[in-house]
Amino acid sequence: ARANDAASAMIVLDGSGSMWARFDAEKRAKIDVVRDQLTAALQSNTVNRIGLTSFGHRRRGNCGDVEVISAPDVSRTTPLDAVAKLNPRGKGPMVSALRETIAALGNERPASIILISDGPDNCQQDACAAASEFAASTPGVAIHTIAIGVPTQDQPRLACIAKTTGG
Repeated sequence: ARANDAASAMIVLDGSGSMWARFDAEKRAKIDVVRDQLTAALQSNTVNRIGLTSFGHRRRGNCGDVEVISAPDVSRTTPLDAVAKLNPRGKGPMVSALRETIAALGNERPASIILISDGPDNCQQDACAAASEFAASTPGVAIHTIAIGVPTQDQPRLACIAKTTGG
């Protein structure tokens, strides 16, 4: 019965090719560091229903490369397996991924989205304008942003998503 009352969370993970870049002080790729941290977080969180969306992980140069890998569930198997196998390679259609994730959540509440990305949408979508649309159309769904090695000049293009949606 407790699982039915659990909050739903969708993780939106950047699978674009830039996730293979290395941190300045780290000898490992961004995706490897994210995998380790995300796996630990998913294994320790046993309360929330967790789902996973990724973008840019299947096809090079394709702004339609978005996949809702798993809807929110109490099982961690599908998201954990997908994170372990993710092979970044394409563009970064972040706004499209957020749209599909919101659609996958449907009317589930309480709900939140955790966006993990190393840069703004690079498929000519305005994330700040989209965040305003999301806030109006899906009240009560906060989008939290985790910026991984994002250049200072691009940080406002991610921060506005959280600020506008209450994340």
